[in-house]
Amino acid sequence: MDTSLTVRNMRRQAWALMLREQSASGLSVREWCRQNHLSVKAFYYRRRQVQTMVLETAEKPEFAELVMPEPVSGMTSRIVSNPVYSFVPLLTITAGDMTISVTRDTPRQLIADVLEVIRNA
Repeated sequence: MDTSLTVRNMRRQAWALMLREQSASGLSVREWCRQNHLSVKAFYYRRRQVQTMVLETAEKPEFAELVMPEPVSGMTSRIVSNPVYSFVPLLTITAGDMTISVTRDTPRQLIADVLEVIRNA
């Protein structure tokens, strides 16, 4: 086992404790450092070292393949490609050249308002 690596990790763990103490103290970094006889520059150096340790030991993310469900027979839908949100309708109503698609998240009041406009058209 690499002794220098072990010592470095132990030191960084002690520094992580120091960072938690400063955060819990409610004091500014400058005031906490003054009361604990540590330079602000050394504090930020240690914080960078702890951040590096955390990033080095963090698990690499795993990705899972997502498979889109098959459309229900007789129902058509358009999926809008958006990296944050994909619109997958729960219900699609087509009348003439108009199509209304809703999801579980569609507000009931919005549906009622749209139906009212269609009724009065």
